[in-house]
Amino acid sequence: MEFQPRYSIRELREGDNFERVCNLMANRPIQAFPIRNPDRVRSLFFPNGQETRLNLKGFVAEAESKIIAFLSVEFRGTDGHIMYFIKDEDSQPILSELVERCAKSVIENGGKRLTYFVFTEFGQIYNQEIASLDRLGFRNIDPYLRVSAQLLLNEWNPPELLDTESIQTESLSLDDIHRMLLDDGSVTNAYIFKFQFRTVKPSNVVLTMRNTENEITSVAYYKVIEKPNGQLLGAAFNVHFRPKFELPRAEKRRFLQGALWSMKQLDLHAVNSLMSLKEVDTFTLMVREGFDQINSHFFGLAKMLETGHE
Repeated sequence: MEFQPRYSIRELREGDNFERVCNLMANRPIQAFPIRNPDRVRSLFFPNGQETRLNLKGFVAEAESKIIAFLSVEFRGTDGHIMYFIKDEDSQPILSELVERCAKSVIENGGKRLTYFVFTEFGQIYNQEIASLDRLGFRNIDPYLRVSAQLLLNEWNPPELLDTESIQTESLSLDDIHRMLLDDGSVTNAYIFKFQFRTVKPSNVVLTMRNTENEITSVAYYKVIEKPNGQLLGAAFNVHFRPKFELPRAEKRRFLQGALWSMKQLDLHAVNSLMSLKEVDTFTLMVREGFDQINSHFFGLAKMLETGHE
């Protein structure tokens, strides 16, 4: 066995070699941390006065003045969501110490758990990474796979007789939508929505469908994002059908098509959606409409932290 030099665990520093950090990222799926430019990654953790400040902190394992592992934590409320990058195959001891150091920081912030998204092959329910994290105390917090998919809107056309009756844009508050998802038992999508729609912006779009009693039976939401080349994209798209109204599948499809038509009217090029397979009927409807470019799929894991007090 090759000798593993002794390493130390410390916080990330602004003067660290971020090219080395990005090289470690290259061994993981791009979805895990999509930004791979060294200067851009540095600015996420050490922003100047003009850049958006994210609630991020980094930790590294260093051996012989060389970074051999990197773990980032984003504080979501008081809890922490982690991502890590380790090149060495025998990484369990290093990861264990990085997680332990990170956990102390989260506890100091008043947090009670760490969360992590483990990427899998489609349909896979267990792999080596899940096994490794299980040994560190991470447990599956949601038995349903989460899927990220894309639809190219220039390849989607509405039906010739698209019926948009009772489908309209509406200025529901973010709290109202979040509460609706929770009330209807769509807990995972409520969590995703809360993370993706943190603030009220003009680029947020909400559509509803109401019945003859003026009750909301369905809601759709997405964000309009402009790329540097001026192209418009839809992000964070999802549709929710309120289960108590037991809408027929044809009505669900009509509402989905109405939401996509609103994007065509805004001249969006493509739309991305992150959804839970717990809502299997919604997933199959979206695949039928063209959401068949699967970008990634993953499970949510969490480690409860021992805070030392009730």
